[in-house]
Amino acid sequence: MTWRDLIQRTLEDLGVYGQAQPASPNDMQTCLDRLNDWIDDLKTQQLALYQTARTTWPITGASSYSIGLGQTINVARPPGQAFIEGFGYVNTGVTPAYEVPLGPPITDDQYRTIAFKTLVASYPSGFYYDSTYPAGAVKPYPIPNAPALLGVIYSGVPIEEVLAAGIGATISLPPGFRRFIRLGLQIECAPAFRVQVGENVPSDYVEARANIKRLNEELQQISFGVAGRLFGAGRGRSNIYSGEA
Repeated sequence: MTWRDLIQRTLEDLGVYGQAQPASPNDMQTCLDRLNDWIDDLKTQQLALYQTARTTWPITGASSYSIGLGQTINVARPPGQAFIEGFGYVNTGVTPAYEVPLGPPITDDQYRTIAFKTLVASYPSGFYYDSTYPAGAVKPYPIPNAPALLGVIYSGVPIEEVLAAGIGATISLPPGFRRFIRLGLQIECAPAFRVQVGENVPSDYVEARANIKRLNEELQQISFGVAGRLFGAGRGRSNIYSGEA
């Protein structure tokens, strides 16, 4: 689904357009302006919309890699570990290159139990995220020394204003966000077209907003020990994108 598709469905939900009746450019722009106003206002409520981003960086044998816009891992700094869906690495030294998923980050408790944090091995078994500010730090364990490796992070990236030129961009959102945006956009756009939202829209929006707000809060960490983390016996946290424990 693109932003254009989302706005089109919003206008259909409001009864402004029928199905298979494309919205006019002016009406599309009106909704886009209100979408951007709403995205901006959500920031004042400490509630942001996030989409999933896949970012890679060269693994050079360092014990720590800075993360943030303009840093070694060039992506918006995750506010906390709950905003990281998973880590992995890509071996580019073979053909075809292949990616090895490593799951969610090592938790604070699990990282504290690692006695030899500078242990070196060919490949990492996991990554720890230290949410320092203004740039965070990603620390592999063990520290990999195999050549031709790329680190991989899947993280939540806050959505900024949607430019008119990007209205056709595909939306990649965690579960629940698309419904939240559609309901909220109906409420934002209805006055511009002098129509009323559906009877259940306000209450459904409040429910969807509460669900999203929970996703945007740091999840409590449950430590199963470093052995459980490395061998897959316990991840020690929930996945904010799938809802799985």
